[in-house]
Amino acid sequence: MSSDERFNLYTQIHKGLRACMSEVLVRVGRLDPTDTAEIRMTADAVRQMIAFARDHLHHEEELIHPVLEARRAGASSDPFTSRASTVCGWSPKTMDTGLVTH
Repeated sequence: MSSDERFNLYTQIHKGLRACMSEVLVRVGRLDPTDTAEIRMTADAVRQMIAFARDHLHHEEELIHPVLEARRAGASSDPFTSRASTVCGWSPKTMDTGLVTH
């Protein structure tokens, strides 16, 4: 990164989140619906991905954004910031992992 570029706090973690979601999506797409062990393992992967996304969103909304806002009002509402709460109307309080049952 050159001295003219600004560090983007969101880049690496969101790349990781997209990679995780893509991997799980491919896994679901390849699922053999007759293999109960594979169904169970894939459902676990989906639940883990949802939990990770929920934890990430909580961390970002409750820890990162307040610090940014304290330094510069409006910093966490940057239009280039991909936030699930803005895009999808999600919040740590409304995300529910109960969508995937055991």
